[in-house]
Amino acid sequence: MAYILIELKLVGTELPHGQKLALERLTDDLRRTKPAICIIAEHNTINPDEPIDAASAIVIQYRQHKARWREPHELYTVREMIKGFLALLEPTK
Repeated sequence: MAYILIELKLVGTELPHGQKLALERLTDDLRRTKPAICIIAEHNTINPDEPIDAASAIVIQYRQHKARWREPHELYTVREMIKGFLALLEPTK
């Protein structure tokens, strides 16, 4: 149905250029066969033994159609972003 890539970073931690470039290229290649989105989100889980709640992480950038990185115009969690992305793929009735 679709590809969904998610990269989580601790709040204030920058995504290295090489990693961002790799995610960018992978997303664009996957998009040639199915809809794809790459989401970069921040979490505030400092303790490495504590699980990260990825669904509640805050989206700071995403890459979807038109092949460019975008910043959300409002606050979205990963869960909300994925839900919106999948809604776009549903056939209209």
